[in-house]
Amino acid sequence: MFPGSSTSPVLYTVLLYKDKLVYSALDQHDTQVLYHYLINILFPAHLETSGMEFISKSLQTMGRYLNGPDNFDDNIKASRLHLLTDSKNGELTQVFLLVYNNMDTTICLMIDANTSCSKNFYKTLHSFLSTNVPALDTIISKQVAPKAAAMISAPHHVTTINDSIRYLLYNYDNLAYISTLHSPPFISPVFTRIVCEIAASIKDQREADVMVKTASDMWISARKSKSRILFSLILQKNMNIINITEDVKKLSVNLFNKAYFCEY
Repeated sequence: MFPGSSTSPVLYTVLLYKDKLVYSALDQHDTQVLYHYLINILFPAHLETSGMEFISKSLQTMGRYLNGPDNFDDNIKASRLHLLTDSKNGELTQVFLLVYNNMDTTICLMIDANTSCSKNFYKTLHSFLSTNVPALDTIISKQVAPKAAAMISAPHHVTTINDSIRYLLYNYDNLAYISTLHSPPFISPVFTRIVCEIAASIKDQREADVMVKTASDMWISARKSKSRILFSLILQKNMNIINITEDVKKLSVNLFNKAYFCEY
């Protein structure tokens, strides 16, 4: 609900914390495009124009628009916002993209293109966001802090868990990945082909858990939750499903147990 109105001009919302994608109401393709724009264009441009590190700016308690008005004294025109097209039910919808940052949290609002982005609009929205975004930032940081500390003290290399395990963690939304598949000794192309086939078969599923035993008596595990998928390649022979499940669980907890991958 937009403050002071019975209806909201905000059609979609995307939330980032420390430049990491936390939530998106957009479809996967539009999320990828928007994330690429933010990370590679808008954030660096803001760094350059602000003349200081973005992370140090993010420590300020005063929120600000990254692509909106610098202040509310001048007449603001909607043309200062970026025009974004979003797919909804097979149709293109024109929206204004407004990016707002407070502390470590960045929120992207897709505003109805018919909205009059007046000086009063920016002031009202800023008043609402400056009150609520810090509270949201606090909630997220409390979730992240203990898990981030655990990540620092936890082993960072898969060899500390099991020398025979390789892994690939992929995020469909922002195209980010972490992988040890290409570390020597290199794996057989057969594994790569099977991984690709599994990924294609479960791409449209929200949740999936797949176990495949190869002809060479090795295992491939695939665990998918929403937009994230974790492939584990167990190269050790003579393993059973119970052992494999336990090893994959340890890998998930020790390497990826953070706010953005807490499903496992």
